[in-house]
Amino acid sequence: MSLGFVDTIVKGLNPEQLQAVTAELSNMLIIAGAGTGKTTVLVRRLAYLILKYNIPSHNILAVTFTNKAAREMSQRIHDFVGEQNTRYLWCCTFHGACCKLLRNFANQAGLKPNFKIMDTSEQVRIVKDCFEELKIEKTKECSPKQYAAYISELKDKGLRPHHDFGGLNGIYRLDDVYALYQDKCNKANVLDFSELILRSVELMKGNPDVRKFLNGKFKQILVDEFQDTNSIQYEWLKLISGENSNVLIVGDDDQSIYGWRGA
Repeated sequence: MSLGFVDTIVKGLNPEQLQAVTAELSNMLIIAGAGTGKTTVLVRRLAYLILKYNIPSHNILAVTFTNKAAREMSQRIHDFVGEQNTRYLWCCTFHGACCKLLRNFANQAGLKPNFKIMDTSEQVRIVKDCFEELKIEKTKECSPKQYAAYISELKDKGLRPHHDFGGLNGIYRLDDVYALYQDKCNKANVLDFSELILRSVELMKGNPDVRKFLNGKFKQILVDEFQDTNSIQYEWLKLISGENSNVLIVGDDDQSIYGWRGA
């Protein structure tokens, strides 16, 4: 790599940012407060990995929490290293990465490749159908919207209908609603957002060959806003990273606002 590329990547970085961007290949935890340039460090580190260490873009996975952030990061990386060097880079949200995995390994995941992703309103509609089929009376405390939220909460904890629901064990017929809801989703080949991550975790846990392939594919994994990951997302990260992968996580525990959803 030419000196010009190095100068471009490190230009304007403070000593702490420079240390993170130019570090040797290793696992790294970076704790940084608001306004300290976390995204800048991730973008420059990605450029450094590609141009300094000659790591192909198809061996890199960059995960963030919003589509907007993923698009911004992708564009900034593209501006640094060019289209040729970013063509096969996975820079996306957790849900976007899981969708890619499930499209590629649909058969192993028990899906058809043309599965649809539904929004919250469609999820509530299916739960409403379950209420009618199970003859459950809708009340203020027992509504399709609330039960759809319960199901998402259980999936975020990695729980299926046959599992112990913990604090939700006493919810009236939640196990029946969840089981029927999932059966309807499976038959319709549709996934809710929480299912994307849970099904990807189950895919890797249940298919050693798939996990081995992914472990070998992603040599460098970078995660933004790590403080917002919940338990199922954390499990997903552990499964997709192999023994020879380097994982860089960036976060700020003072900015953690999603404890209510399991972060």
